[in-house]
Amino acid sequence: MNKLLLLSIALLVGGCGKPPKDLTAEEKQVVGEYEFKNKGGDTYTKIFLENGVYEYYKNGHKFPEAKWTVSNGQIHINYPPSDNISSYKIIYRINPDRSITEIADIVDGNRTEKEESYQSTYKKIK
Repeated sequence: MNKLLLLSIALLVGGCGKPPKDLTAEEKQVVGEYEFKNKGGDTYTKIFLENGVYEYYKNGHKFPEAKWTVSNGQIHINYPPSDNISSYKIIYRINPDRSITEIADIVDGNRTEKEESYQSTYKKIK
C-alpha cells in the first residue's frame, strides 16, 4: 500500500513542471501558419506555435527550429548561436490584414533593414 501511495505521489510531483506562459493578445494573433510563393514556384511556410517554437519549411523540407517572440509590435525569430554568429534574428512586421512581412535582420546586435524589393510577405493560411 505504501509503495502504491509513494508511486502515485512521485507521478503527480514529476508531472508538475513550469506552467506554460500565457500568450499576450498580440502573440495569440501571430500563432498559426503563413505561406509565401515566389516567382520561381517555391513555397515557403512558417509556423508559429503557442509554445514559442518557430518552424520553417521550403517546398515541404523542414529547416531547424527556432524560438519566436513579439516585441514592440514585431515578431522576432531567434536562432541559436552558430560557429561564426553569436546571435541571429529575423524581424517581421505584423500587417493589418494579419499577414507578416520580413523587414530586418539582426546579426550580433547589428540591425539591418531590408530594402522593400527584398521584403517577403507571408499570408496567414491557418
